[in-house]
Amino acid sequence: AFLLALFQRLINDPPQPTRGPTSIRALVIAPTRELAVQIHQDAMLLGQHTQFRMAVVFGGVDYEKQRRQLEDGVDILIGSTAAPHHVLTAAQLAPIMRTRQDRPLFCIDLAVPRDIEPAVNDLDGVYLYDIDSLQAWRDDHGLEGIQIRERFDESIDSLSAGGISGYAQDAI
Repeated sequence: AFLLALFQRLINDPPQPTRGPTSIRALVIAPTRELAVQIHQDAMLLGQHTQFRMAVVFGGVDYEKQRRQLEDGVDILIGSTAAPHHVLTAAQLAPIMRTRQDRPLFCIDLAVPRDIEPAVNDLDGVYLYDIDSLQAWRDDHGLEGIQIRERFDESIDSLSAGGISGYAQDAI
């Protein structure tokens, strides 16, 4: 479900003309390598009718291959760290955000413990989502796991029929 919201946000906020070729528009951090791969596969399926370039990175594989993929540029980067501490802090991200010139950054942290410091969400133009905020969204909408799956299945059908823009607007 979060991928649809992410895609819709990226569609509604197109990249600035000054965007560099290697600027990443969204970062998704998963708690495990397996989940990062699964999210990437889902993103590729859901995003097949978009122009989004997506990549998945994680430790234990060819670093150079992953680095080259990032050099070619991606819109959505999906990764996993399995780190016991925050790997992205507000102090690290603040100087980067000052250079983004009103370009929002969406971070989705599915790791436990969290990979992204919660204070990142306090930075202008940064939107941090984690398991708790996604669960709160689900609870606010009165959805159970099976209903979320049904909406996901409906989204696949809608994407096939008319592209992402129409469905994602309804889903949000």
